Amino acid sequence: ACACARARCPGRARRVGSARERDQAAGDGLRIGRPAQGRDRADGEEGAGRRHARRDRARRPGLLRRAQAGARGGRVMRRLPLLPSPSKLTLAEACLFPWSIHAPAAPVDAGTSHRHFGSGISTVGEAAVNGVVLDLRELAESLGLTPADVSRFVLTAKHVVDAIDDLRADPEVTDLRAEVSVAYTTTMTSARLCALHAPGGAAADEREGERSGALDLVYRRAGKLVVRDWKSGPRAREHRPADTVQLLAYGVAAALAFGDQAATLELAHVDESGVYVVADELGALDLDAAAIRVAGLYAASARRDGVPTPGSHCVESYCPIVSICPATVAAIEAIHDAAEAPAMVVEFDSPEHAASVRQRSRMVRAALDAIDEALKTYAKTTPIPVGNGKVYGVRMASRDSIDLAKPGAVAVLEKHLGAFGVDTAIERSTSKAAIHRAAIDVSEKGKAAALERALFAELRELGAMTTSEFPKIEEFKPTATIEETTTS
Repeated sequence: ACACARARCPGRARRVGSARERDQAAGDGLRIGRPAQGRDRADGEEGAGRRHARRDRARRPGLLRRAQAGARGGRVMRRLPLLPSPSKLTLAEACLFPWSIHAPAAPVDAGTSHRHFGSGISTVGEAAVNGVVLDLRELAESLGLTPADVSRFVLTAKHVVDAIDDLRADPEVTDLRAEVSVAYTTTMTSARLCALHAPGGAAADEREGERSGALDLVYRRAGKLVVRDWKSGPRAREHRPADTVQLLAYGVAAALAFGDQAATLELAHVDESGVYVVADELGALDLDAAAIRVAGLYAASARRDGVPTPGSHCVESYCPIVSICPATVAAIEAIHDAAEAPAMVVEFDSPEHAASVRQRSRMVRAALDAIDEALKTYAKTTPIPVGNGKVYGVRMASRDSIDLAKPGAVAVLEKHLGAFGVDTAIERSTSKAAIHRAAIDVSEKGKAAALERALFAELRELGAMTTSEFPKIEEFKPTATIEETTTS
């Protein structure tokens, strides 16, 4: 059943898009949030969530700091908690080895660009619900997103804000709240609202025998409990709520904490094209079955005797030890041994052989990705020598942003490029690279550069073209300078 804010259509999922036409030029609509006085109020035992919301509004930078927590990492090793956190339950169902007594210590999580992106989206959703004003571009840059991902993040975040607005406008929706912290017993027999949940960590008052997490969005539709989880990863649309162990655990915990006998679970897949909501309704029997499934996982994990179980989950679920897991090491050694064979050919004996090689290849790639992220984290504070006088580290790059919302900006493009050139230069937004291509198309040979200089000078005079700096991790000679011309 679809429980989207725009229309409810039982039996099928549908896209939830914005009713507004967006001007997607850089810099447009970057600040989100609105006065908080119009939002729904909670009462009774839900007062704790209301107090947390007031505290966040009083400390506006706090949301930014909490989002940045997912983008920071260290260079030390750590043992995982004895029991999986809610976000690791899907991995735990496929492989319990990370929580085994025999598992190696995991590198401190430095995060990946996909996870930082998702952390920022959750922060935007919380801000929109609680009336906190955030600068989307500043938030994205603080999370260490690349320039291309910053632009994608801004577009995606606007859809999240619109989805929240749609929920507010729905007369059937009440008690709309974000980042609701809940602690539950690992037997899945009781749950409670708890103190504010730290990103990637446990609740401040998590008790023995409990695990805790933060529900992205909780509300009631016609009095019925709804739990929504924002998903922005590359494989987000491959899953349904009832097949996602993390969301099942959250659904059971929310129902127990709020005293409900049923719950609707929503996966809101969000990207720059919109929000796509898939919903599953769980009745009392469904919640009981989910509780048994999750409790069984925790019981199996508590034995701490899991063994490496390689499979697609090594790549599709985030595993904190993928880069040092014995299964990954064995896959790397197998590839290394094959590479040293004097007459190596890429031939497969059977579909099963090809599937096995493909799976090992994906595991190695995931391990290398984890190593690359750790290197980037180290290079943010310590340049790494790479030979030839170069280092791999951080230096400041610059980019020019062009704001077509500035009065007269489009007229400048038309003046220099003509109608055909404007169509070429303006994509969904525009950039120096797009204008460069248009200038080549409309100019005589050898005159494109002069046309660009004159055009850019007028845009700067209008204030429609600005230059900003950002840190970029790459190989370079420390005395060199850089100018980045790819823009958003």
